[in-house]
Order: sequence, then structure tokens, then C-alpha cells
Amino acid sequence: MYTLLIVDDESIAVRGMKQGIVWSDLAITEILEAYNVKQAKQLFANHQIDIMICDIEMPGQNGIELLEWTRTHYPDTVSLFLTAHADFTYVQKALQLGSFDYILKPVKHEQLKDITGQAVLQWKKNEEKKTFSVLHKQYVQQWEEQLPHLIERFWQELLGERVLPKSKQIAAKLQQLNIPLTLDDQVLPILISIEMWKEEFNARDEEIMEYALRKTASELMLASWPGTVIQDRNGINLLLIYVKPTDPIIRDEVQKICEEYIRYCNQYFKCSLSCYIGESTKITEIPGMYSDLLVMERNNVSASNKVILANEQLQVRPFFDSSATSFPVMDWIMLFELGRKEELLEQMTESCTYMEQKSGFCKEDLESMHTSILFLLFSVFHKKGLSVYEAFPSKQLIDSTINIRTLEQFRTWMYKVISQGIGHFMLHAKEESEIVIKTKKYISEHIHQEFSREDIASYVFLNPSYLSRLFKKETGISLTDYILKERMNEAKRLLVQTEMKISQIAESLGYMNLSHFITMFKKVNGATPMNFRKKIQ
Repeated sequence: MYTLLIVDDESIAVRGMKQGIVWSDLAITEILEAYNVKQAKQLFANHQIDIMICDIEMPGQNGIELLEWTRTHYPDTVSLFLTAHADFTYVQKALQLGSFDYILKPVKHEQLKDITGQAVLQWKKNEEKKTFSVLHKQYVQQWEEQLPHLIERFWQELLGERVLPKSKQIAAKLQQLNIPLTLDDQVLPILISIEMWKEEFNARDEEIMEYALRKTASELMLASWPGTVIQDRNGINLLLIYVKPTDPIIRDEVQKICEEYIRYCNQYFKCSLSCYIGESTKITEIPGMYSDLLVMERNNVSASNKVILANEQLQVRPFFDSSATSFPVMDWIMLFELGRKEELLEQMTESCTYMEQKSGFCKEDLESMHTSILFLLFSVFHKKGLSVYEAFPSKQLIDSTINIRTLEQFRTWMYKVISQGIGHFMLHAKEESEIVIKTKKYISEHIHQEFSREDIASYVFLNPSYLSRLFKKETGISLTDYILKERMNEAKRLLVQTEMKISQIAESLGYMNLSHFITMFKKVNGATPMNFRKKIQ
């Protein structure tokens, strides 16, 4: 199992050590002999030597010189030295060069066997350390390779959590992942909303293009500041700039770089997109700012290829403007969507109590909170493609303030509306939404016309990026792939039921390039249009 080399210029001494000890007790199965340094080096070249017992004083090169050589060329070998003189200079030199131990001649076999056994144990330890070092290096490499994914997952969990983890947990995670932030620092979020691709892509190609957009954002927009670019669990692209109190971010500079990024993407990635810039926010408060950016994107149905700031008023703001109220409407929306009725009603009741204690209850306060609740209901139901009026008679919502004159009456109305609204929402939200139904209807009615994702978004009054995410979330297929599938299904129908030329079919489905049509047909159906028609006939 182990190989031992004995080096001594006295052949009798070598034979005595070789034959006088039962080396198999130490799992030493091969014993090699050398009578000078030259012979020893030759044996090293042809064998793996684990343990070496070497005399210091030999003619020509001595044992010290051999040890220097082995330290350089065979550092794993564990060496023991023999010497006839207790010369401290030799001993000191040998120990400096890494000799495991030294023994004075004449050698007692039991003593030599015992020390050699210790040398074998040292060799084992060295091998274990070496193995551990290799494994540790591999794990470090794997960790470094996975670190970007772990950082992205950290932000995904932080942004997606309905209840934030404790500050200590966040601080520990920041340190563990080497994210250069503390709890006193801030983060500036920028939502990158892809509105429309100017070329036709399938779902896989879109993912590749979005990856390229994120890489470009990282290279272009993070050249001046530390940060990261992630994609959240809903497929939303988000750039996070790390902000230190000593080095505040100038938003005008960020806006200019975002504008440059949009122009670059327009030119090289054949897409239109907008950037929604939030406010610099503490890490523990970033989910709230992130929700505000999502609302901004959802409410934007007119501006394209624009940089939009968090405090900027959009031209189109559906239903009601929550910014005019002092209530945590976005938190209420989150609780409503999760069906957490008791927690939502508790927060709303606290808001009523706060208003009452602060300045007394008045008509303006009631109307303000009434508007906030209406904003909540219309926003959540519209987002899911549901009609509010299927859940409530119009008088129960719009005309409610006419008959409500006291805070107690308002609370009664509030409890009833929220309870009824959550019950209806949770029952119907899992069905295919009206938005998706309208989208499919539009595609079916315009299948023989040229149209884009932006055209569909305008038809259903939604932001193109938001529509794409909603469609895929509900149907399991991307909007682009669905349009392609429907067009190819219509192409198959025309190939089977009509005598139209393939070029005419392609043109009728909005494909001006016949070659592109044939390529897409084969990609979806596994055969060219001509082969498909022959097979059917």
C-alpha cells in the first residue's frame, strides 16, 4: 500500500533495516534501496515513494542535498533522517527543510518502526489535507459560479415576500453573498419593461433576447455604479443600483443613461421598451417601491420608449389616483389579492381609528377613504379581467357615500364590500380572465391581418409587457407562441380545405416573406407546407 525508500551508503545498515522490521505491520508493501543520492533520484523518477529514510552523511551529495531536491520535485514524500553524530547544525537544517524526524545511529529497530509508523500517519494526514484542499477549491469555484444566481434569488425572495424577513437575516445574507450593502444603505430600482419586439420570436428566442438586454443593461448602466440586474419570478427585468449615503445617486445622470440604453436597444435588439425609475429606498422597504413601479407600468398605456420617474404623473391613469390619498392602498391591494380578509380589514379599521383620533371624522375623510377602497377594487378586478359590477350592484359602490353619514355606517359598508369582494375574487380569479378571452378573440378575428403585440395591448387597454406576462401566467404559453400557433393552424386549414397557392396562404396570414413563412411552418409542424399538403392528399 505504501512504498518506502531507504538511502544509506552502508549496505549492511540498509539490509538490517529492511530485514529487521516487519514493515507489513505499517501497510508498507514495497521497500526500495539506494546507496547514494544519484540512485535515489533514479528511483524517485520510476516509483511513487511515500516514505524516505535517509542517512545524512554520505559520499558525494549528502542527505540534506537530497532532501532539498525532494522538497522541490516530490513534496508529498515524508522524510526521516539518520545520523551518526548529534550535530545540531545538520538536525536544524533537516528540520528547516521539512524533515519529519531524525534518529541517531545505531538505530534500534523498534524505535525506527515506531517513528516510521508516525510518518505513515503524517502522510495520511497530508493526503487528507490535499484532498480537502482540492475539494475546497472545487466548492469555492462552484460557489463563485453560482453566486450571481444566489444573489438573484436573494432579491427575488426579498421582492416577492409578503412579510419581510428580519433585519438581522437580511444583514447576514448580504454579508454571505458579498453584496456591498448594509442596512443603512439604499437601493435605486429601475424596472425595464419590454413593450414590443419588432421581429417575430418564439418563447425561447425571447428569453435569449431578454438575457441579452439584461447583460447590456449591466454593462452600460452599471458602469458607473455598483449594482445588479435580475429577473424576478414573474419574468420582470429589474436593475438595482446600490446607493451609499456618502455617494448619492444623481437621478438626472441615471435618466440620461436609461435614455441611452433605450436608444441602444431600439437599434440593436429591435425592440421598444421603457425604464421606470424608482426612488432610492432602504433595503427593508424595497418591496413597496417595487410594487409602485409595477403599478406605474400597468397604468402606462400610452408612453413608449420613455424614461418614467416614480414621481412623474402619467397621462393615462385608470379609474382612481391613489397618490391623492394618505392610505396604504398598495398594501391593501396585496392583502386583497392574497385573500387575507381579516388582516386587510384590521388595517382599514386602524386607518379609520387614526383619522377619527387625529382630526375628527368628516365628510372629506370619508370620501377619501371611500375613493381608496374603490381604487383597490377596480384595480384588482381589472388586473384579473373581472368586472366589479358582477360582484356588486353599482349603488353599493358608487352611491354608497350618499347614505353613509357616520363612521359606524362607513365601517359596516367597508366590512361588507371587502368581504363580498374577496369572496367573489377568490372564486373567479382562477378562471381564464376576460383580458385573455379578449386577446384570443382579437387574434382570431385578425388572423389574416398584420398586427403586433402593441395592437392587442391597445385593444384591451393594457401595457404590452404586462399583457404578455398576464397571458403567459394564465395560459402557460407566451403570447408570441400563441399567435404563431394560431397562424400555423389557420395555414394548415387553408392547405387542406382550399386550392390556394402556398405563397397566397403566406400573404393572407401577414407573411410577406415566403421563405420565412415556410421556416416557421416547418418549425411548428415538422414539415414544409408542400410536404404537409402532399401527405394529407
